[in-house]
Amino acid sequence: MRATSSTRLGIALVVQLAITIADVLITGSGVIVSSAALLVPFALAVIGNERETAITAAVAFAIGIGSLFWNDPPSTGQAVYRVVFYALVALLTVIAARAREHATALAIDLAATRVISAELFAVFTDPDASDARRLEVRDQLVALHLPLVEHLARRFRNRGEPFDDLLQVGTIGLIKAVDRFDRSRGVEFSTYATPTIIGEIKRHFRDKGWAIRVPRRLQELRIAISSTSAELLQELGRSPTMSELAARMEVSEEELVEGLESANAYTTLSLDAPDSSDEGSIRMIDSLGEDDEALEHVENRETIKPLLAQLDPREKHLLTLRFFRGMTQSQIAQEIGVSQMHVSRLLARTLAKLRESLDDGGTTAGTA
Repeated sequence: MRATSSTRLGIALVVQLAITIADVLITGSGVIVSSAALLVPFALAVIGNERETAITAAVAFAIGIGSLFWNDPPSTGQAVYRVVFYALVALLTVIAARAREHATALAIDLAATRVISAELFAVFTDPDASDARRLEVRDQLVALHLPLVEHLARRFRNRGEPFDDLLQVGTIGLIKAVDRFDRSRGVEFSTYATPTIIGEIKRHFRDKGWAIRVPRRLQELRIAISSTSAELLQELGRSPTMSELAARMEVSEEELVEGLESANAYTTLSLDAPDSSDEGSIRMIDSLGEDDEALEHVENRETIKPLLAQLDPREKHLLTLRFFRGMTQSQIAQEIGVSQMHVSRLLARTLAKLRESLDDGGTTAGTA
């Protein structure tokens, strides 16, 4: 009959007490007992539970510390060393027992999951089951194996994609695995579902992870360049040249450059990001140029320039005063000694001449 937890604990404490008494009677020192007492919690870490191991480890620690002062007190350095040593050993035995219990519980959970999964798949593949029942069982199968999705998705963390997105993509792979699973092949569902889920996550990185969509050929070329570069680095003991990479991969150097440049499309940098890590550094957007409003007038000026050259000096002077110096018609009239009405007529006639010349492609207009 298997010993209970209390029985094992009682036996372990009796063994520790017997070791201590035997050491006192035989050697009269605490050298043997301080080490032998530690064997008990180690044994319970294998066959017992966490509580038993913790109690016997604490007793072993107390025996070990007591043995320090059995005869002559040790030096301070020896005492500190042995205290730390016994404490670590006691802690490790408790951790070992906890890990064993966790592994046992996990194994029990996995076994239960396999049994439940087999029962659900039997209903899911039953041709006599109704569509509503099959849909209900399908949801139960997906929920039952979601921990597998989470476990596999953790492999791809810290690669630039939110973990929640990876879970959703992995769940899609799980649903596909449930729909495609064939019980008649005699394979565990987790064995079949694992490559399906991982493949779905990798496909997500390939198709959705790029900031700028590039052809699949360039994506695969970029991966091949990375692996080939690592191989040549090991063989040559230095970074390979472009020609060496191209020769090993059997591609042209132009294709190699295209593949290397495609890596820049995987991630983008925000224009609001600082130019450096220093505080107060300007943003990238602040260093970019803006549209010059004066550029819009360059074409107009270049178009009008030959037409202005065809005007007589009086018309040029009149346009200069009005449009370059910004003078009013009254001020122009005072400047050139004529009436404002006459200035208005001269301006209207000159502008009409320019418009006519512009419409005619720059032909020479008659002078007023």
